[in-house]
Amino acid sequence: AYRRQRQMCIRDRDTLATALATVTGCRTTDAINLDVCDFLLEYDRHLPGTAAFRIWGGKTDIACKGHFPRVGRPSDLACDIVGLLLGWCTRHHLVPSPACSKRVRPAAQCTACCTLFRRLAPDGTPRPTSDFGHPWSTSDLTAAVRRTIARTGRDPGGFEGRSCCVGALSVGASARLPEYLISLQTGHAAPRAPSNPSARRYMVLRSPRATFALWE
Repeated sequence: AYRRQRQMCIRDRDTLATALATVTGCRTTDAINLDVCDFLLEYDRHLPGTAAFRIWGGKTDIACKGHFPRVGRPSDLACDIVGLLLGWCTRHHLVPSPACSKRVRPAAQCTACCTLFRRLAPDGTPRPTSDFGHPWSTSDLTAAVRRTIARTGRDPGGFEGRSCCVGALSVGASARLPEYLISLQTGHAAPRAPSNPSARRYMVLRSPRATFALWE
């Protein structure tokens, strides 16, 4: 029973981490360092069922004001990342601590709340919030992404943790979204420019049609 529970927990954790890192387009180090208290439900109060995720001190946060990528509600509720992540936190008692330190030091790692994604205890559950000795590493996220890809029947060999950010930027570019809109979600925008060309280095277009959009 423990083995089955552990396998299910690994599957849920891997899938949620991969999906969240992809839709937010965040860096691998930001994804593994998200604390429970960085999961901000209904950050935009007029949009119920949505959430923001607090990322502070990231490489792209040049203005040092924090970055808050959003996750909305999908048309298919089976793909509701916010709802699934809330269920993950509820099942495993991953709740913000009353002693949460980010209320006074939002830019520093929380001293009371653990990270959203972490290594598991022998019974298959995430380590408790009081245990700070089992955080994830970037290689853990890469392994999670590859296991998630493998479950779809694809070869996971070409994927790694940074593939999530690459995917977010590439899909946005393929959909011909304005670069400033992509940057608002991924955090690649520079404060003194409408867009940051550094984001373009991560974009991989599957079809040349998008590159003809300006000509069209």
